Amino acid sequence: MWLKALLRFIKNIAKPQENLKEQISKVTKRLDAQTRTLDNAVKRFETRDAEIFKRVVKAMTERDTPRANILATELGEIRKVEKMLTHASLALQSVSMRLSTV
Repeated sequence: MWLKALLRFIKNIAKPQENLKEQISKVTKRLDAQTRTLDNAVKRFETRDAEIFKRVVKAMTERDTPRANILATELGEIRKVEKMLTHASLALQSVSMRLSTV
């Protein structure tokens, strides 16, 4: 009796609870939502990048090199984060695309 229950339990473990197609669809939707979030963050960083770049140029034209150096350092950090977010977004898009082809 308990052996039949154990075998039934083992068979149910191998079966997915939901349809595999539905699970892939859910994961793809989540990945797409996360990709949109990352893309929005990249856009915010791009606008901040342009703003700081203008400030660096202004400081350089006014021959305020200490301020220009500080702003240029901040600009470099922003560009690093922007690049990292872009790569993460592309990676998520790649995973989403591969899942959707399955």
